[in-house]
Amino acid sequence: MKLIKFYTKTCGPCKVMKPVVDELVKNHPELEYEEIDCSEGVPDEWAQSVRNVPTIIIVKEDAFNEKAVGIKSYEYLESLL
Repeated sequence: MKLIKFYTKTCGPCKVMKPVVDELVKNHPELEYEEIDCSEGVPDEWAQSVRNVPTIIIVKEDAFNEKAVGIKSYEYLESLL
């Protein structure tokens, strides 16, 4: 299972989500984790799925499975796993 966080360095909500995501990743060592800085735009392979930041995408079994946009609680993100 993989968690991908899309963010920008200047995004206020992204800064709020950073400790939440960091804690989630720390408490779930089975998660593969990737951060993608979208300051220069969203990578082409994710352009259809990511319109706003912060966006969290959960990939299970090599397929896009869950998506959370904006500020979300630890409990909500954990429920997506």
